[in-house]
Amino acid sequence: MILFKRFFSIFLLLTIVSPGVEAATLHPGDADYQKALIAIQNGELRDAEDHLREAVLAEPSNPQYHFELANLYAVYHDDYKNQGDGAGARYKMQQAAAELEQAVMIHPDFLPAHFNLGVVYKNLERYEDAREEFKEVLRLDPSQNGALLQIGQTYEAQGFYDDAESVYQELEEKFPDDPRIQEALSQLQQERYEEQRDQLSQRQSRMNTLASFFSQDSQQ
Repeated sequence: MILFKRFFSIFLLLTIVSPGVEAATLHPGDADYQKALIAIQNGELRDAEDHLREAVLAEPSNPQYHFELANLYAVYHDDYKNQGDGAGARYKMQQAAAELEQAVMIHPDFLPAHFNLGVVYKNLERYEDAREEFKEVLRLDPSQNGALLQIGQTYEAQGFYDDAESVYQELEEKFPDDPRIQEALSQLQQERYEEQRDQLSQRQSRMNTLASFFSQDSQQ
């Protein structure tokens, strides 16, 4: 979840406008949008959510409003998760997904929204959908290697270790000294080892059960 929160924070900062800037009238929801950004800076998340909702109601076709509302739901998700409320956290992820889906439907080339939507889908274990979003990011900008790393992680989460390894090795060729890639490969090998160990343990358990059954049968 660290990558998810870090990414959302980056784009949230990029979209904050200085409180000294006069609220624009170019879009019907701009006044509420600017108030929401100021509320976010002040840590007043509930007020920010109210203003963003008003902005969306005033101009549903503005992708930035949906994007910022999704950012806010991501923050709520982390809060719920830290409180141990898994159901609440998942609901906020679903809300974030809905807003980001609106953003990319309105603006198909909105790269940050595609990336964030991929992260949200991955969090919701919608791995195929997540990969499609990350592939769209790469289509829009092939230099976005973070999207390639995310694709590898979706494969790994599904247990498709060969596919994940191929992605990580592709990244390793590009960035041979990047410790994050080495860490990803190391973790992948550990997961493979643990899966093989569990399979051997289960196989041994079944063999022991069968041996016990036939031993009892022969004594009757």
